[in-house]
Order: sequence, then C-alpha cells, then structure tokens
Amino acid sequence: MISLAPVKSKYELFGKHPGYLQEHRNDTAIRLEMLSFNTQSIERVKAVSLREALSHRSHDRINWIICHGIPPADELEFAGREFKLDSLILEDIQNCTIIRPGYTAANDYFFAMLNFPFQVGEAEFKMIPLGFVASGNTLVTFQNGDDASLEPLIDRVENRKGRICDKGVDYLAFCHLDLAVDYYFMFINKLSGNLEQIEGRIISFPSPDLLPELQKFKRIAASMRKSVWPLREMIHAIRSNDTWFISGDTEKYYQDLDSHMLLIFDNAESVREMISGLLEIYLSSVSNRMNEIMKVLTLIATIFIPLTFVAGVYGMNFANMPELRWRYGYFLVLTGMGIMAVIMLIFFRRRKWL
Repeated sequence: MISLAPVKSKYELFGKHPGYLQEHRNDTAIRLEMLSFNTQSIERVKAVSLREALSHRSHDRINWIICHGIPPADELEFAGREFKLDSLILEDIQNCTIIRPGYTAANDYFFAMLNFPFQVGEAEFKMIPLGFVASGNTLVTFQNGDDASLEPLIDRVENRKGRICDKGVDYLAFCHLDLAVDYYFMFINKLSGNLEQIEGRIISFPSPDLLPELQKFKRIAASMRKSVWPLREMIHAIRSNDTWFISGDTEKYYQDLDSHMLLIFDNAESVREMISGLLEIYLSSVSNRMNEIMKVLTLIATIFIPLTFVAGVYGMNFANMPELRWRYGYFLVLTGMGIMAVIMLIFFRRRKWL
C-alpha cells in the first residue's frame, strides 16, 4: 500500500525576532556541488562550502549551485550579502520544512519555496521541501536532505537534454517547478491505482482491515492538498503577475505549467472525493452486510417461535393429554412442526424476504 511520510519538522522560533537564524542545528550533513554551463560546455564541480561555491561562479555561464542540506547560519548570511537577500528569506530557507510554498520577486533576486512527493521505496513517498534563489546568472537550490530528487534535472543539464542549456536562469527555475509537477503526477497516479484496488476489495468483501487503510489515505490526501493548493497559487501568481524575472521566451512555459498544475489540483480534489466516497461505500457495505445477517437471524428465530410453542405445550406433562399415550403422537407432532416450518419458508420466499 502506498504511504507518504510527512516532513519531520519542529518549530523552534517561538519568541525569536523576524529573520532569526539558528547558529547550531542538527540537520543532515550538507553536500554541495555546482554546475556551470552554457551552450558550448558544461562543468560539474564539488564544493566544500557555499562560500567556496559562490567564489567559483563564472560570469559568462549559468551557475547552478545545489545544496543537499541546509548550510550553516554563517554561510546563509554570506549568501544573503552576495544576493542582497532579506533576512526573512534566509529564515525561510533555514526553516524550509515548516514554510508554506510561495515566492518573492525582489529587485535583485527571485526566491521560491515548494514541497513535492518523492518516491524513496517501492510504495513509499516522502515530502521534500525545496527552495531556490535566482539572481543574475546564478541559481542556488536548497534541499532539506541528501536525496536523488534533483537527479533528473541534473541529468538533463549534464547530457544537454532539451533546451535547458540554451536558456537562462528563469528557465532553470521553471525546470524546478516543472519537476515538482511531474512528481505530483506520478504520486497521484499511484495513489489512484491503490484506491481502485481498495474499491474492488470493498465491493467484494468489506473487511474491517480496510477502514485503517482508508483513514490513512484520507490523511495522505489532506497532506497533499496542503502542498498542492499553495503551489498552484504560487505558479498562477508567477504567470499572472508581470514578474521581471521571467523573460518573454520563457513565459509560455510558465503558462503551460499553470495549466498542468490546475490539472493536478483537479486530480487531487478527485482523489479526496474518491476517498470520501469509498468511506461511504465501506460504511454502507458494512451496514448492508449487518442487515443481511440480522435478517437471516430474525427469520430463523421467527421459524422457531411456533415450534418452540408446540414443544412448550407438550412439555407441560399434564396427566390428561391424549397424545402423550397415543402410539403415533410423537411422529404426528414432529410432522406438524415440520409442515409449519416449510409453510413459513414458502411465505418468506413469496414475500421476497429470502
């Protein structure tokens, strides 16, 4: 059965001032790499720190710095000075696990934060928080953890697939959003397939084990909606607003992405409705099954009521009961009781109670 692991987060900013950065965090160890490319060549280098990666930027190429993990506070502050980032942006990057998807388009930079489901097992997914900052010819991606969710995008750059090496930073930012949309499509397709299997099991045999599974899917749908709805709002706002960051050549891709995100939102809502419908079908099936059981038990009890009456009459042991001493009395009473049971069964059948 498909599962979605939530992002493990802890709110540690209570009472802190806006823009506060924690000096000591127990996040995943950071790993940095940088891809510097243009239409002629591509270079992929590993860096020790964000400061080192920023110092190796090329002025005539697109510089894509990937942080697998959240950098320390001092490196975030250094990046903030390089890109003229607001302290609130740095705070959002450090606390990406609790930030709602959204974007900021300032005069000197473009910042976006999003979540998407990433498959880590045969049927296991987890929500990946991701943010990126674009300024000039540089884009820095911040990932909360060292996973392979960006590998399809890295492969497109290294193997020059598509037009990613021929476009600017705005197209690279679009590719981040487009990859997240692809992950949502894959996740929703797998989720729908699991729900169809459960629907067949509910119709064939609504066992009590199905209720915890349906409740789990309901929580998954609620968690997915918390990410899909703000991501749809963000992509629609980027396309609708006249953002300086998006060039005229790239605008059409954001428009297409907006339509894809609308389709994902519709599919997510359909999944939620399907889960609610399955819950109703399950409860109705259980209720109908219980009614059938009660109907059978009631008919059996109804058949045995007159038989019990006859048995009770002849069990009183009065002295003046002619049938007690008659040779064929016992067989006659049993035959009469059998005839009564058959007549009642025929009556129930004609009334379509059986």
